[in-house]
Amino acid sequence: MDSQYKKVPISKGEMNAYDFTSETKPGWGRKEFLTKDDNFKQNFLIDNTLTIVCEVRFSTIRDAISNTLHHCKTTQLYPNTPLCDLSENFGQLLEHRELADVTLSVDGQEFPAHKVILSARCPVFAAMFKHDMKENGQNRIDIEDMNAETVVEFLKYVYTGKCDNLKNIAEGLLAAADKYGLNRLKMICAEELYKTLSVENAANILLLADMHGVKELKSESIKFIVAKFIEVFNSTAWKNIVLVHSNLVNEVYEALSLRTASNG
Repeated sequence: MDSQYKKVPISKGEMNAYDFTSETKPGWGRKEFLTKDDNFKQNFLIDNTLTIVCEVRFSTIRDAISNTLHHCKTTQLYPNTPLCDLSENFGQLLEHRELADVTLSVDGQEFPAHKVILSARCPVFAAMFKHDMKENGQNRIDIEDMNAETVVEFLKYVYTGKCDNLKNIAEGLLAAADKYGLNRLKMICAEELYKTLSVENAANILLLADMHGVKELKSESIKFIVAKFIEVFNSTAWKNIVLVHSNLVNEVYEALSLRTASNG
């Protein structure tokens, strides 16, 4: 490229291409493209800088080795590898009660389980079994704040990470998740409750979210109540909250005042 930023043909004759990785042929292309003469600086240097525009062409040489490697990369030894069935295996362990070493007792019903799995999944159970607590010595845990249906789903989630009956027991399962430190389950339950927000249950969901520290669900519940405040304030659930939970009532009224002020 000359001083006027024009491309300058600089090749001399027909160029030869060489393998630049070969020791016997160290060069690639011709060594001499442009003769450095008296006019070189004047014609090609701009602020003592030489700008070279070039076109590079290359090709890939395939041999038996490269073709073999290519074949290995584009095909699989086991194209139909079975999916991991760890969840199903643990589910069967819970269902068949094999090697169970602890029992959860709820409403007169007993649910055999495994300490090692409960400990691995729940920090509360882990602390319970690691320390010299009554439940650890008796291999029995009496649960008084959950019903049997909730315990069944709770254990199913602990063993498999799945919930089949979440829609019907999201409230009870949220409380269980909070008690036993299952944060993911807590979020799943909160998401389900958020989907079901209505005039009839908004006050109860607000109370539940406040009790178990689910800030996002609490915030959305307040927004819903403010948007439908006339209907919600006439509901039985809201009237019950007014009698007992004045702090929540104040938060809702504050949010309502801010909305009214912003609307002029």
